[in-house]
Amino acid sequence: MGRTATAERVVLGKGRNSRRALFADTHHPCLGSECAVPYSAARGKQSVNRQALDELKQQIPLLDYLQAQDWQPVRPLSGGRWMGLCPLHADRKPSFLVDPGKSLFYCYGCGCGGDVIRFAEIYHDVKFPQALALLRQWRGLAPLLQQATDFYRLQLHRPP
Repeated sequence: MGRTATAERVVLGKGRNSRRALFADTHHPCLGSECAVPYSAARGKQSVNRQALDELKQQIPLLDYLQAQDWQPVRPLSGGRWMGLCPLHADRKPSFLVDPGKSLFYCYGCGCGGDVIRFAEIYHDVKFPQALALLRQWRGLAPLLQQATDFYRLQLHRPP
């Protein structure tokens, strides 16, 4: 009945590349991991449909939502990532990393990280269901705001 433990031996080479290769598949705990279910229900409550969450996250790119909250990227990084001041705490130096390709963020100053749903939870100081409601509402307003912006932009450039 007992399990036998297998020992693995890891041999590190010299230099940075060997350490980088060793930790290439690890994830930061704030960003979640592929094996854990990040939005499972607790205490017997009804769980949220994972497919509906994925669709919502695809419809709301993190970078667009951040810019709607007046976040401005300070400098581009490699791989299409952006660095800027953290909107979650008072920041003097850029410490807020955004990866639009993965739709994830992480702040090296306050240690917060995650996806667009987690950002809405922290930024608006609400629980998960309220964050979903805010994002669904924002998703409905975004096309309307874009149409209004396009209309007024056209009106400004129209001759009198």
